[in-house]
Amino acid sequence: MSASNITSSGKKKRRAKIRLEFAEKLFYEKVLQDWKESCADRNQSFIIKKALDNLKLFPINVNGYSELRKIKGIGENIATRLDAAWKNACVNHFECDLPTLVQVRTLKKGQFITFLEMLLSLRVDVMCLSFPSKDDDENVVLKTQPVFRTQSDSDVVMNELAASSSNSFHSSLVTTASSSNIAAPTSDDYDPANFDENRLVLIVDGREKKLNVKHEVRTLSVGDYLWVMKLGDSNEKELVLDYVIERKTWDDLKSSIRQTRYMEQKRRLKEAGIRNVILVAEGLQTLDRGLEQALVTTSVDSRFLVHRTMNAQGTAKFLQTVTGHLMQRLKKERMYGPSFSALQDASRKTKMLTVSDCWLRQLTVCPMMSAERAQQVSMLFPTMRSLVEFYRKNSKSAEPVDPATLLQREFPDTIPRSLSAQLSLFFSHAVL
Repeated sequence: MSASNITSSGKKKRRAKIRLEFAEKLFYEKVLQDWKESCADRNQSFIIKKALDNLKLFPINVNGYSELRKIKGIGENIATRLDAAWKNACVNHFECDLPTLVQVRTLKKGQFITFLEMLLSLRVDVMCLSFPSKDDDENVVLKTQPVFRTQSDSDVVMNELAASSSNSFHSSLVTTASSSNIAAPTSDDYDPANFDENRLVLIVDGREKKLNVKHEVRTLSVGDYLWVMKLGDSNEKELVLDYVIERKTWDDLKSSIRQTRYMEQKRRLKEAGIRNVILVAEGLQTLDRGLEQALVTTSVDSRFLVHRTMNAQGTAKFLQTVTGHLMQRLKKERMYGPSFSALQDASRKTKMLTVSDCWLRQLTVCPMMSAERAQQVSMLFPTMRSLVEFYRKNSKSAEPVDPATLLQREFPDTIPRSLSAQLSLFFSHAVL
Protein backbone atom coordinates (compact mmCIF):
# COMPACT_ATOMS: atom_id res chain seq x y z
CA MET A 1 0.00 0.00 0.00
CA SER A 2 1.47 3.37 -0.95
CA ALA A 3 2.19 5.94 1.73
CA SER A 4 0.05 8.51 -0.07
CA ASN A 5 -3.08 6.47 0.74
CA ILE A 6 -2.38 6.46 4.53
CA THR A 7 -2.95 9.42 6.85
CA SER A 8 -0.55 10.50 9.64
CA SER A 9 -2.71 8.61 12.13
CA GLY A 10 -2.22 5.37 10.20
CA LYS A 11 -5.79 5.15 8.85
CA LYS A 12 -6.52 4.33 5.22
CA LYS A 13 -7.91 7.18 3.13
CA ARG A 14 -11.41 6.76 1.74
CA ARG A 15 -12.04 7.89 -1.78
CA ALA A 16 -15.45 9.40 -2.43
CA LYS A 17 -16.97 8.70 -5.83
CA ILE A 18 -19.27 11.41 -7.12
CA ARG A 19 -21.76 10.47 -9.82
CA LEU A 20 -23.69 13.31 -11.37
CA GLU A 21 -27.28 12.60 -12.31
CA PHE A 22 -29.37 14.57 -14.75
CA ALA A 23 -33.13 14.38 -15.16
CA GLU A 24 -33.24 13.89 -18.93
CA LYS A 25 -30.32 11.44 -19.02
CA LEU A 26 -31.81 9.41 -16.15
CA PHE A 27 -35.14 9.29 -17.99
CA TYR A 28 -33.45 7.91 -21.10
CA GLU A 29 -31.64 5.27 -19.02
CA LYS A 30 -34.86 4.13 -17.35
CA VAL A 31 -36.71 3.95 -20.67
CA LEU A 32 -33.95 1.81 -22.18
CA GLN A 33 -33.94 -0.43 -19.09
CA ASP A 34 -37.71 -1.03 -19.33
CA TRP A 35 -37.43 -1.49 -23.08
CA LYS A 36 -34.69 -4.10 -22.74
CA GLU A 37 -36.59 -6.10 -20.11
CA SER A 38 -39.81 -6.16 -22.15
CA CYS A 39 -38.09 -7.11 -25.41
CA ALA A 40 -38.64 -10.71 -26.57
CA ASP A 41 -36.20 -10.53 -29.49
CA ARG A 42 -32.70 -11.41 -28.25
CA ASN A 43 -30.94 -9.47 -31.01
CA GLN A 44 -32.96 -6.35 -30.31
CA SER A 45 -32.43 -6.78 -26.57
CA PHE A 46 -28.66 -6.91 -27.13
CA ILE A 47 -28.74 -3.70 -29.20
CA ILE A 48 -30.74 -1.89 -26.52
CA LYS A 49 -28.42 -3.15 -23.75
CA LYS A 50 -25.38 -1.85 -25.63
CA ALA A 51 -27.06 1.55 -26.04
CA LEU A 52 -27.93 1.60 -22.32
CA ASP A 53 -24.39 0.70 -21.22
CA ASN A 54 -22.86 3.44 -23.36
CA LEU A 55 -25.41 5.98 -22.18
CA LYS A 56 -24.55 5.25 -18.53
CA LEU A 57 -20.86 5.85 -19.29
CA PHE A 58 -21.62 9.27 -20.79
CA PRO A 59 -20.36 11.75 -18.14
CA ILE A 60 -22.61 14.75 -18.82
CA ASN A 61 -26.26 15.43 -19.49
CA VAL A 62 -27.85 14.53 -22.81
CA ASN A 63 -30.20 17.01 -24.44
CA GLY A 64 -32.42 15.69 -27.20
CA TYR A 65 -31.92 13.79 -30.41
CA SER A 66 -28.71 15.43 -31.65
CA GLU A 67 -26.76 14.64 -28.46
CA LEU A 68 -28.20 11.13 -28.22
CA ARG A 69 -26.79 10.43 -31.67
CA LYS A 70 -23.28 11.25 -30.42
CA ILE A 71 -23.35 8.28 -28.04
CA LYS A 72 -21.92 5.04 -29.37
CA GLY A 73 -24.55 2.36 -29.90
CA ILE A 74 -27.46 4.81 -30.21
CA GLY A 75 -28.57 5.02 -33.81
CA GLU A 76 -31.25 7.02 -35.54
CA ASN A 77 -34.17 4.78 -34.50
CA ILE A 78 -33.33 4.61 -30.78
CA ALA A 79 -32.46 8.31 -30.61
CA THR A 80 -35.71 9.30 -32.34
CA ARG A 81 -37.83 7.18 -29.99
CA LEU A 82 -36.05 8.28 -26.82
CA ASP A 83 -36.36 11.94 -27.76
CA ALA A 84 -40.05 11.53 -28.62
CA ALA A 85 -40.69 9.61 -25.37
CA TRP A 86 -39.08 12.44 -23.35
CA LYS A 87 -41.18 15.10 -25.06
CA ASN A 88 -44.25 12.94 -24.59
CA ALA A 89 -43.54 12.61 -20.85
CA CYS A 90 -42.93 16.35 -20.48
CA VAL A 91 -46.27 17.23 -22.06
CA ASN A 92 -48.57 14.44 -20.86
CA HIS A 93 -47.12 13.47 -17.47
CA PHE A 94 -44.87 16.13 -15.96
CA GLU A 95 -46.76 19.00 -17.64
CA CYS A 96 -43.65 21.16 -17.85
CA ASP A 97 -40.79 21.77 -20.26
CA LEU A 98 -37.94 20.75 -17.93
CA PRO A 99 -38.87 18.16 -15.27
CA THR A 100 -36.58 17.93 -12.26
CA LEU A 101 -34.56 14.92 -11.15
CA VAL A 102 -36.98 14.43 -8.25
CA GLN A 103 -39.94 14.30 -10.65
CA VAL A 104 -38.24 11.69 -12.83
CA ARG A 105 -37.43 9.57 -9.77
CA THR A 106 -41.11 9.46 -8.80
CA LEU A 107 -41.75 7.21 -11.80
CA LYS A 108 -41.51 3.51 -10.96
CA LYS A 109 -39.99 0.66 -12.89
CA GLY A 110 -42.27 -0.32 -15.75
CA GLN A 111 -43.82 3.14 -16.08
CA PHE A 112 -41.14 4.50 -18.39
CA ILE A 113 -42.00 2.05 -21.16
CA THR A 114 -45.52 3.50 -21.37
CA PHE A 115 -44.14 6.70 -22.90
CA LEU A 116 -42.46 4.60 -25.57
CA GLU A 117 -45.60 2.55 -26.16
CA MET A 118 -47.65 5.68 -26.73
CA LEU A 119 -45.42 6.48 -29.69
CA LEU A 120 -46.98 3.58 -31.58
CA SER A 121 -50.11 5.68 -31.91
CA LEU A 122 -48.14 8.13 -34.08
CA ARG A 123 -49.23 6.70 -37.41
CA VAL A 124 -47.87 7.39 -40.89
CA ASP A 125 -50.47 7.69 -43.65
CA VAL A 126 -49.75 5.74 -46.82
CA MET A 127 -51.77 4.84 -49.85
CA CYS A 128 -53.51 1.64 -48.84
CA LEU A 129 -56.22 -0.47 -50.43
CA SER A 130 -59.55 -0.45 -48.66
CA PHE A 131 -61.43 -3.65 -48.03
CA PRO A 132 -63.89 -4.32 -50.89
CA SER A 133 -67.57 -3.99 -50.11
CA LYS A 134 -70.52 -5.44 -51.99
CA ASP A 135 -70.54 -2.59 -54.49
CA ASP A 136 -66.81 -2.33 -55.24
CA ASP A 137 -65.54 -5.90 -55.45
CA GLU A 138 -64.55 -5.29 -59.07
CA ASN A 139 -63.31 -1.72 -58.66
CA VAL A 140 -61.27 -1.55 -55.47
CA VAL A 141 -61.01 2.03 -54.23
CA LEU A 142 -57.70 3.49 -53.09
CA LYS A 143 -57.83 5.57 -49.94
CA THR A 144 -55.35 6.96 -47.43
CA GLN A 145 -55.48 5.15 -44.10
CA PRO A 146 -53.01 4.32 -41.35
CA VAL A 147 -51.06 1.11 -41.87
CA PHE A 148 -50.12 0.46 -38.24
CA ARG A 149 -52.67 0.18 -35.45
CA THR A 150 -52.19 -0.12 -31.71
CA GLN A 151 -54.34 -1.10 -28.76
CA SER A 152 -54.75 2.61 -28.03
CA ASP A 153 -56.85 3.11 -31.15
CA SER A 154 -58.94 -0.07 -31.28
CA ASP A 155 -62.06 2.05 -31.77
CA VAL A 156 -60.62 3.43 -35.01
CA VAL A 157 -59.88 -0.10 -36.16
CA MET A 158 -63.43 -1.18 -35.41
CA ASN A 159 -64.86 1.78 -37.31
CA GLU A 160 -62.82 0.90 -40.41
CA LEU A 161 -63.76 -2.76 -40.17
CA ALA A 162 -67.40 -1.81 -39.79
CA ALA A 163 -67.20 0.40 -42.86
CA SER A 164 -65.51 -2.33 -44.86
CA SER A 165 -68.14 -4.88 -43.89
CA SER A 166 -71.19 -2.70 -44.43
CA ASN A 167 -74.43 -4.12 -45.81
CA SER A 168 -73.83 -7.57 -44.22
CA PHE A 169 -71.26 -10.26 -44.69
CA HIS A 170 -72.99 -11.77 -47.70
CA SER A 171 -70.89 -9.97 -50.28
CA SER A 172 -67.50 -11.32 -49.25
CA LEU A 173 -67.98 -14.85 -48.11
CA VAL A 174 -70.47 -15.91 -50.74
CA THR A 175 -68.84 -13.93 -53.55
CA THR A 176 -65.40 -15.38 -52.85
CA ALA A 177 -66.63 -18.87 -52.10
CA SER A 178 -66.18 -20.04 -55.67
CA SER A 179 -62.57 -18.89 -55.79
CA SER A 180 -61.73 -20.79 -52.63
CA ASN A 181 -63.56 -23.99 -53.55
CA ILE A 182 -66.25 -23.57 -50.90
CA ALA A 183 -69.41 -25.06 -52.32
CA ALA A 184 -72.62 -23.10 -52.07
CA PRO A 185 -74.61 -25.84 -50.27
CA THR A 186 -72.21 -25.62 -47.32
CA SER A 187 -73.10 -21.96 -46.67
CA ASP A 188 -75.13 -21.10 -43.59
CA ASP A 189 -77.56 -18.29 -42.85
CA TYR A 190 -77.85 -16.23 -39.64
CA ASP A 191 -80.94 -14.16 -38.78
CA PRO A 192 -80.54 -11.47 -36.06
CA ALA A 193 -84.12 -12.16 -34.98
CA ASN A 194 -82.81 -15.42 -33.50
CA PHE A 195 -79.87 -13.83 -31.69
CA ASP A 196 -80.71 -15.34 -28.29
CA GLU A 197 -80.76 -18.87 -29.74
CA ASN A 198 -77.24 -18.60 -31.14
CA ARG A 199 -73.78 -18.22 -29.64
CA LEU A 200 -70.69 -16.30 -30.78
CA VAL A 201 -67.42 -18.20 -30.23
CA LEU A 202 -63.80 -17.18 -30.74
CA ILE A 203 -61.85 -20.09 -32.25
CA VAL A 204 -58.13 -20.21 -31.45
CA ASP A 205 -55.59 -22.34 -33.27
CA GLY A 206 -54.23 -25.09 -31.02
CA ARG A 207 -50.66 -23.85 -31.52
CA GLU A 208 -51.46 -20.49 -29.91
CA LYS A 209 -50.62 -20.82 -26.22
CA LYS A 210 -50.82 -17.36 -24.63
CA LEU A 211 -54.34 -15.97 -24.51
CA ASN A 212 -56.36 -14.68 -21.59
CA VAL A 213 -59.75 -14.54 -23.28
CA LYS A 214 -62.71 -16.95 -23.48
CA HIS A 215 -62.29 -19.18 -26.50
CA GLU A 216 -62.36 -22.66 -27.96
CA VAL A 217 -59.15 -24.34 -29.06
CA ARG A 218 -59.15 -26.13 -32.42
CA THR A 219 -56.66 -26.78 -35.18
CA LEU A 220 -57.23 -24.12 -37.83
CA SER A 221 -56.27 -24.70 -41.45
CA VAL A 222 -55.86 -20.95 -41.97
CA GLY A 223 -55.06 -18.11 -39.55
CA ASP A 224 -54.62 -18.13 -35.77
CA TYR A 225 -57.98 -16.67 -34.71
CA LEU A 226 -61.44 -16.53 -36.25
CA TRP A 227 -65.04 -16.28 -35.06
CA VAL A 228 -67.98 -18.61 -35.63
CA MET A 229 -71.66 -18.23 -34.83
CA LYS A 230 -73.15 -21.45 -33.45
CA LEU A 231 -76.69 -21.62 -34.83
CA GLY A 232 -79.84 -23.02 -33.25
CA ASP A 233 -80.50 -24.57 -29.87
CA SER A 234 -78.18 -27.50 -30.56
CA ASN A 235 -75.40 -25.20 -31.89
CA GLU A 236 -74.49 -27.92 -34.38
CA LYS A 237 -74.22 -25.56 -37.37
CA GLU A 238 -71.31 -23.11 -37.27
CA LEU A 239 -71.27 -20.01 -39.48
CA VAL A 240 -67.80 -18.53 -40.06
CA LEU A 241 -67.84 -14.74 -39.63
CA ASP A 242 -65.98 -12.32 -41.84
CA TYR A 243 -62.80 -11.90 -39.77
CA VAL A 244 -59.61 -13.92 -39.52
CA ILE A 245 -56.45 -12.93 -37.65
CA GLU A 246 -52.87 -14.03 -38.18
CA ARG A 247 -50.61 -13.26 -35.20
CA LYS A 248 -46.88 -12.72 -35.60
CA THR A 249 -44.18 -11.80 -33.11
CA TRP A 250 -41.10 -10.21 -34.64
CA ASP A 251 -39.19 -13.50 -34.31
CA ASP A 252 -42.09 -15.38 -35.95
CA LEU A 253 -42.22 -12.89 -38.81
CA LYS A 254 -38.46 -13.03 -39.39
CA SER A 255 -38.48 -16.84 -39.36
CA SER A 256 -41.48 -17.01 -41.72
CA ILE A 257 -39.83 -14.69 -44.23
CA ARG A 258 -36.52 -16.55 -44.16
CA GLN A 259 -38.20 -19.93 -44.61
CA THR A 260 -40.52 -18.55 -47.33
CA ARG A 261 -43.59 -19.54 -45.29
CA TYR A 262 -44.82 -15.95 -45.12
CA MET A 263 -45.84 -15.68 -48.78
CA GLU A 264 -47.58 -19.06 -48.60
CA GLN A 265 -49.49 -18.02 -45.46
CA LYS A 266 -50.61 -14.75 -47.06
CA ARG A 267 -51.72 -16.57 -50.21
CA ARG A 268 -53.81 -19.06 -48.24
CA LEU A 269 -55.35 -16.27 -46.15
CA LYS A 270 -56.41 -14.42 -49.32
CA GLU A 271 -57.82 -17.58 -50.87
CA ALA A 272 -59.80 -18.54 -47.76
CA GLY A 273 -62.76 -16.38 -48.79
CA ILE A 274 -62.74 -14.26 -45.61
CA ARG A 275 -62.69 -10.60 -46.54
CA ASN A 276 -61.31 -8.95 -43.38
CA VAL A 277 -57.83 -10.37 -42.84
CA ILE A 278 -55.92 -8.80 -39.94
CA LEU A 279 -52.23 -9.28 -39.24
CA VAL A 280 -51.42 -8.65 -35.57
CA ALA A 281 -47.75 -7.69 -35.13
CA GLU A 282 -46.95 -8.37 -31.48
CA GLY A 283 -44.04 -6.73 -29.70
CA LEU A 284 -42.28 -3.40 -29.34
CA GLN A 285 -41.22 -1.59 -32.47
CA THR A 286 -38.45 -3.46 -34.22
CA LEU A 287 -35.18 -1.93 -35.36
CA ASP A 288 -35.21 -4.20 -38.42
CA ARG A 289 -36.37 -2.06 -41.33
CA GLY A 290 -36.88 -5.17 -43.43
CA LEU A 291 -39.61 -6.38 -41.07
CA GLU A 292 -41.26 -2.95 -41.05
CA GLN A 293 -41.22 -3.02 -44.85
CA ALA A 294 -42.81 -6.48 -44.80
CA LEU A 295 -45.73 -5.06 -42.80
CA VAL A 296 -46.18 -2.15 -45.21
CA THR A 297 -46.13 -4.56 -48.17
CA THR A 298 -48.67 -6.78 -46.41
CA SER A 299 -50.99 -3.81 -45.95
CA VAL A 300 -50.60 -2.25 -49.40
CA ASP A 301 -50.17 -5.27 -51.67
CA SER A 302 -52.16 -7.92 -49.80
CA ARG A 303 -54.83 -5.51 -48.48
CA PHE A 304 -54.52 -6.83 -44.93
CA LEU A 305 -55.13 -4.56 -41.97
CA VAL A 306 -51.96 -4.49 -39.84
CA HIS A 307 -52.59 -3.99 -36.13
CA ARG A 308 -49.75 -3.51 -33.62
CA THR A 309 -49.83 -4.75 -30.01
CA MET A 310 -47.11 -4.54 -27.36
CA ASN A 311 -47.45 -8.06 -25.93
CA ALA A 312 -49.77 -11.06 -25.49
CA GLN A 313 -51.99 -9.05 -23.14
CA GLY A 314 -52.42 -6.39 -25.82
CA THR A 315 -53.39 -9.06 -28.34
CA ALA A 316 -55.96 -10.50 -25.91
CA LYS A 317 -57.42 -7.03 -25.40
CA PHE A 318 -57.70 -6.53 -29.15
CA LEU A 319 -59.47 -9.89 -29.55
CA GLN A 320 -61.93 -8.84 -26.84
CA THR A 321 -62.58 -5.59 -28.71
CA VAL A 322 -63.25 -7.40 -31.99
CA THR A 323 -65.52 -9.89 -30.20
CA GLY A 324 -67.55 -7.04 -28.70
CA HIS A 325 -67.78 -5.34 -32.09
CA LEU A 326 -69.05 -8.55 -33.70
CA MET A 327 -71.57 -9.06 -30.92
CA GLN A 328 -73.10 -5.66 -31.62
CA ARG A 329 -73.32 -6.37 -35.35
CA LEU A 330 -74.89 -9.76 -34.80
CA LYS A 331 -77.80 -8.14 -32.97
CA LYS A 332 -78.90 -6.22 -36.06
CA GLU A 333 -77.39 -7.72 -39.24
CA ARG A 334 -78.26 -10.77 -41.28
CA MET A 335 -75.19 -12.77 -42.31
CA TYR A 336 -74.30 -15.53 -44.73
CA GLY A 337 -71.15 -17.56 -45.04
CA PRO A 338 -69.51 -20.98 -45.17
CA SER A 339 -69.70 -23.50 -42.40
CA PHE A 340 -66.61 -24.03 -40.29
CA SER A 341 -66.06 -27.53 -41.66
CA ALA A 342 -66.32 -26.29 -45.26
CA LEU A 343 -63.75 -23.56 -44.62
CA GLN A 344 -61.41 -26.06 -42.99
CA ASP A 345 -61.63 -28.46 -45.93
CA ALA A 346 -61.18 -25.74 -48.54
CA SER A 347 -58.22 -24.10 -46.80
CA ARG A 348 -56.34 -27.22 -45.77
CA LYS A 349 -52.79 -27.47 -47.05
CA THR A 350 -52.26 -29.75 -50.03
CA LYS A 351 -49.53 -32.21 -49.12
CA MET A 352 -49.64 -34.44 -52.23
CA LEU A 353 -46.59 -33.90 -54.42
CA THR A 354 -46.52 -35.42 -57.91
CA VAL A 355 -43.49 -36.68 -59.83
CA SER A 356 -43.90 -33.74 -62.21
CA ASP A 357 -43.74 -31.30 -59.29
CA CYS A 358 -40.54 -32.93 -58.04
CA TRP A 359 -39.00 -32.75 -61.50
CA LEU A 360 -39.84 -29.05 -61.82
CA ARG A 361 -38.25 -28.34 -58.46
CA GLN A 362 -35.13 -30.25 -59.45
CA LEU A 363 -34.82 -28.23 -62.65
CA THR A 364 -35.14 -24.89 -60.86
CA VAL A 365 -32.16 -25.75 -58.66
CA CYS A 366 -29.97 -25.06 -61.69
CA PRO A 367 -28.73 -21.43 -61.83
CA MET A 368 -30.67 -19.19 -64.26
CA MET A 369 -33.47 -21.76 -64.56
CA SER A 370 -36.73 -19.94 -63.87
CA ALA A 371 -40.04 -21.66 -63.21
CA GLU A 372 -41.28 -20.70 -66.69
CA ARG A 373 -38.22 -22.18 -68.39
CA ALA A 374 -38.46 -25.32 -66.26
CA GLN A 375 -42.10 -25.69 -67.30
CA GLN A 376 -41.16 -25.58 -70.99
CA VAL A 377 -38.34 -28.10 -70.54
CA SER A 378 -40.64 -30.47 -68.64
CA MET A 379 -43.20 -30.37 -71.47
CA LEU A 380 -40.63 -31.83 -73.90
CA PHE A 381 -38.82 -33.93 -71.28
CA PRO A 382 -41.46 -34.91 -68.67
CA THR A 383 -39.00 -36.85 -66.47
CA MET A 384 -35.33 -36.72 -65.56
CA ARG A 385 -34.83 -40.04 -67.31
CA SER A 386 -36.13 -38.66 -70.61
CA LEU A 387 -33.63 -35.79 -70.47
CA VAL A 388 -30.77 -38.14 -69.59
CA GLU A 389 -31.70 -40.34 -72.56
CA PHE A 390 -31.65 -37.25 -74.78
CA TYR A 391 -28.03 -36.54 -73.83
CA ARG A 392 -27.10 -40.24 -74.07
CA LYS A 393 -28.39 -40.54 -77.65
CA ASN A 394 -26.40 -37.46 -78.61
CA SER A 395 -23.20 -38.87 -77.11
CA LYS A 396 -23.61 -42.16 -79.01
CA SER A 397 -24.57 -40.64 -82.34
CA ALA A 398 -22.19 -40.72 -85.31
CA GLU A 399 -21.94 -36.91 -85.32
CA PRO A 400 -22.53 -35.75 -81.73
CA VAL A 401 -23.41 -32.12 -81.08
CA ASP A 402 -21.67 -30.09 -78.39
CA PRO A 403 -23.71 -30.91 -75.21
CA ALA A 404 -23.48 -27.27 -74.12
CA THR A 405 -25.69 -26.24 -77.05
CA LEU A 406 -28.20 -29.12 -77.04
CA LEU A 407 -31.01 -27.49 -75.06
CA GLN A 408 -30.45 -24.15 -76.74
CA ARG A 409 -31.13 -25.88 -80.08
CA GLU A 410 -34.38 -27.31 -78.72
CA PHE A 411 -35.52 -24.03 -77.10
CA PRO A 412 -33.84 -21.23 -79.08
CA ASP A 413 -36.22 -18.55 -77.80
CA THR A 414 -36.12 -19.31 -74.09
CA ILE A 415 -32.94 -21.23 -73.16
CA PRO A 416 -29.73 -19.18 -73.56
CA ARG A 417 -26.40 -20.87 -74.26
CA SER A 418 -25.16 -20.21 -70.71
CA LEU A 419 -28.10 -22.09 -69.19
CA SER A 420 -27.81 -24.87 -71.76
CA ALA A 421 -24.15 -25.27 -70.78
CA GLN A 422 -25.03 -25.37 -67.06
CA LEU A 423 -27.54 -28.18 -67.58
CA SER A 424 -25.16 -30.14 -69.77
CA LEU A 425 -22.56 -30.20 -66.98
CA PHE A 426 -24.88 -32.25 -64.80
CA PHE A 427 -26.55 -34.44 -67.40
CA SER A 428 -23.32 -35.22 -69.22
CA HIS A 429 -22.01 -36.67 -65.95
CA ALA A 430 -25.31 -38.52 -65.47
CA VAL A 431 -24.83 -40.15 -68.88
CA LEU A 432 -21.37 -41.34 -67.89
